[in-house]
Amino acid sequence: MSNRIVKLPSVESFGRLTPDKWLLLKTLEEAAEMVEAGKQYLKASDPTDPSGIGREFDDHANCLACFGVNVGGELGDDRDRAKVGWIGYVRGQRRQAMLGELADVLQTVGNLIAAFGITDEEVAQAMDDCLERNRERGRL
Repeated sequence: MSNRIVKLPSVESFGRLTPDKWLLLKTLEEAAEMVEAGKQYLKASDPTDPSGIGREFDDHANCLACFGVNVGGELGDDRDRAKVGWIGYVRGQRRQAMLGELADVLQTVGNLIAAFGITDEEVAQAMDDCLERNRERGRL
């Protein structure tokens, strides 16, 4: 994957905007939640299915069959299509959860910037400095 410039939308700060340890920890908490949601999405996207989405579908389909509901037969194409659809649905749900957590992280960062009185220019300079450090380290 090549480098790209990511355009972030404007973030309106709100809520508790006190420059303190609580706000810093809130940012860490939101980042941890984003990591966990991202891990769940990655597991759901792995073809070896480590999160068990396919097994989960089979369990549900078998349970429904116990009550007389047919999900495409035991080895039928309909069941295979339903399983593929289910896996895609779960992956989509987990991606949306990850994006929701990412938005929470951006929100708390915006709140932190506002609370600590950091200007847009300071953020821009800090990003330029970060880019330069990464160039010097050979990451770009």
